[in-house]
Amino acid sequence: MFIKGSTKRGQQLLAGASWRNYGNKIYDVYGRPSSAKIKAWEACMREYAECSDRSNFRITSFNCQHFTVAWECTVEYMDPKTGELTMERITHIDTGYNTYEVLLDK
Repeated sequence: MFIKGSTKRGQQLLAGASWRNYGNKIYDVYGRPSSAKIKAWEACMREYAECSDRSNFRITSFNCQHFTVAWECTVEYMDPKTGELTMERITHIDTGYNTYEVLLDK
């Protein structure tokens, strides 16, 4: 789901993802992560590895049930109004329940 960074929701998501950094490995936040957490972590790492011009992978929140990760990358974006395809810089946020792609220059 693409969200413009200039919107109220976009600003909320960016605020949570920008100043929090609990580490960049699953073992930075869990001493003994469950197999489900490890599987989810590996899925996030695969998605991160597939991104173009990626940087700053980090854990932005966690609790005993799930964790949230974020990173910056460049993606192909189609403007819904014009249909124009452009390459846009985003912050990708995966909460375990939802995935957000916040457009940094919109």
